Amino acid sequence: MRLERIEQGMVRVLGERTDIVLSSESLVELVVERIGPLHIITMDGAMLFQANDSTFSGHGVGFFTWAMDSALLYDLEVTHSGGP
Repeated sequence: MRLERIEQGMVRVLGERTDIVLSSESLVELVVERIGPLHIITMDGAMLFQANDSTFSGHGVGFFTWAMDSALLYDLEVTHSGGP
């Protein structure tokens, strides 16, 4: 699981957990929450990591997978709190 910032083709890893193995047979709830510059990433209610980055404050998000034949995103919801 990794949180990255990509700016002008340059990748900066903001947080990463390499000990997580996901199965295509089970569903997980992944939450990426941003409060100001703080990003909080949880899976099934357990915190994976936190990262601070204000580079793209007020901008969008994107999701991707790698090293997988396919990915199924079920009930994907992106919301905006209306804050800065």
